[in-house]
Amino acid sequence: MPDILRVNQMLNPGDKLISANGTFNLKFQTDGNLVLYVVSSSILTSGLTGETTQINRAIWNTFTQNKGATHCVLRPDGNFVIYKAGGDTPENALISTKTTDGDHLVVQDDGNVVLYSPSNKPVWQSGTSVGEAGGVNFNGPDLATPGTRFGEALHIGGTLNFGDQLRSANGTFVLKFQLDGNLVLFVDSTSDFAGVVNRAIWNSGTANKGATHCVLQTDGNFVIYKVGGDIPRNAVFSRIGTVASDLVVQDDGNVAAYNFVGPPFSLQWQVGTSVGQTPGANTNAPLPAGGV
Repeated sequence: MPDILRVNQMLNPGDKLISANGTFNLKFQTDGNLVLYVVSSSILTSGLTGETTQINRAIWNTFTQNKGATHCVLRPDGNFVIYKAGGDTPENALISTKTTDGDHLVVQDDGNVVLYSPSNKPVWQSGTSVGEAGGVNFNGPDLATPGTRFGEALHIGGTLNFGDQLRSANGTFVLKFQLDGNLVLFVDSTSDFAGVVNRAIWNSGTANKGATHCVLQTDGNFVIYKVGGDIPRNAVFSRIGTVASDLVVQDDGNVAAYNFVGPPFSLQWQVGTSVGQTPGANTNAPLPAGGV
């Protein structure tokens, strides 16, 4: 299969683009989701997966599954669009790069998916090149310091139950949903952090409030609920008004929610616990009561 999609070409369900070195493929799945996979560890040493052995896993997607998507096309106007049934019209577009000068979409050997202009100027990218912060977008702000690796992530629709945890790629930080209902960020190693290990540096302040689970909802809001159903009156902690697709624990100690669906890709909110940053320093919402 080719590694390039050109103007007026499309991807139908089951079609894929494969990087020239065979390490990455971009597949338009039968469920309508466009997904970038690592299929070989030949050059992958760090960054996206954190482990060279973690192949055959998704590292980026458009979150268009089960929304009626029928095909992807690079339009003559330079916009890359995923459409649902009913014709290639704006009302049937599920997602697009919002570009006007795209000429060819390439799955590169470094793991980045890039849309180039006729003069080979990059106009959009997935931001998934090895060693690059996932989701960095040419048309929007960087989501993290270049080189910051993302560890385990809670994806949209995902849930953390009692005892579940997310760990940073370097193993230094762990975000754990405890049996008491508190969501706590721990320093678990000193590999990249000059501090006391096995120490809590942030929490949601939801201990002993009846919390049963955390969920990154399909509307992009992150909520901790108590028993009785996932309805507003049962929320004991939330970040409402966001459009996050992933909650990640970064190597720098920050817990942040990003919109990787985009564009534009963007930071939605953060705990503000990165090394050298004041805990709770968040432009979108204050630290919750009892947070540190």
